[in-house]
Amino acid sequence: MSFLIEKVNLDKSQKNVEIAKVKAFIDNSKYETIKEVFEKESIEKVLESLHNSEIKEQEKLLDNSMKERAEKYRLEAQLLIVENRYDEAKEAYKKALKYDRNIDALCDYSYFLQTQKYFEEASQVYSELLGELRVLAKSNPAIYNADVAGTLNNLALLYNENNQMQKAKEAYEEALTLYRALAKNNPKVYDPDVVMTLNNLAVLYRDNNQRQKAEESCIEALTLYRALAKSNPNVYNNKAAITLNNLAVLYSDNNQMQKAEEAYEEALTLRRALAKTNPEVYNAEVAGTLNNLANLYSDNNQMQKAEEAYVKALTLYRNLAKNNPQVYNDKVATALNNLVILYSDNNEMQKAEEAYKEALMLYRALAKSNPKVYGIVLAHSLIVGVYLLNQPTTNLDEAEAILQEFRGVPQAEQLLGMIEELSKK
Repeated sequence: MSFLIEKVNLDKSQKNVEIAKVKAFIDNSKYETIKEVFEKESIEKVLESLHNSEIKEQEKLLDNSMKERAEKYRLEAQLLIVENRYDEAKEAYKKALKYDRNIDALCDYSYFLQTQKYFEEASQVYSELLGELRVLAKSNPAIYNADVAGTLNNLALLYNENNQMQKAKEAYEEALTLYRALAKNNPKVYDPDVVMTLNNLAVLYRDNNQRQKAEESCIEALTLYRALAKSNPNVYNNKAAITLNNLAVLYSDNNQMQKAEEAYEEALTLRRALAKTNPEVYNAEVAGTLNNLANLYSDNNQMQKAEEAYVKALTLYRNLAKNNPQVYNDKVATALNNLVILYSDNNEMQKAEEAYKEALMLYRALAKSNPKVYGIVLAHSLIVGVYLLNQPTTNLDEAEAILQEFRGVPQAEQLLGMIEELSKK
């Protein structure tokens, strides 16, 4: 019996050593949760916990690996976009989403699809993204309602581009409701989003002949921009000018010519003030507003005012083209074309021909360097010369040869029809 007692004592001593060894190992390991289980529970519980932690560790490693792969493919997609390799970029985005369909990845991919005109796929990804964000917004609206609204805004633009006007309207209006609610607590952050959505809605309403609603949205947007411009005029005065321009177009559509002129004039004043401190950026905006104002004057037979505004716009575009001809030479040509029409209407044929020849020379140069963009424009200019200014009919042959490269394009087909009619005369 004494032998047995001694054996038990020896076993206990050994076990104590083994237990101490395990404790030391756990203390020096990463298994923090197991330490607590070891001190309070049985060995079986520790083994169970260890097994579970191993599974979790493997899952964590796998999850991290998946996320790393997704990030790699997202980066690859963005690099391919820079290289204009859009089909490859699309495939890279698809691979990224196989590994991780997180919100940022869905946001990137939906925007890419939208910019590349993949309407159906973009709509599906936006809908998935919107669903994920709505779930998050239920528990944390202060953080995620802005993302919901932003996604709705993008989705509305997508619907608008594809003539799904009712869906676009509903998405914009829901976005506006969300932004208004956010702006009540944080107007400095969200008032710009409110006004952006109002402007988008105004354009949509105008396109659908809801002119009263369009005007109301523009006026509300303008009121907000004016308030925002008090603290940040450099940013918001130009945006106010854009809204004034939209409002002027609405007034012109409704034959409210005095109101249209006043809106254009106010926009012109704002842009001229901005151009004093930053002419390279805002002189183009000044020229654009002058051109719009000239069109208004011309439509109302105020030909002298129209000419003065067109000439001022042309002067600004010429100056801009000296430093950046690739961007502004087409603007110079367009301004010259406006003068061609004005001079022709006033029977000032010498002036009209001089402006036309200069515009044609510019369009030839532009079409030579970028035929896909300017080929149809050059053909149109050649046809206009024959129609308005009795230029040589051989210009029609040249225009027809150019337009053969654009068969199937609606504008090209329309111009070919004009050539056919002019050739009969």
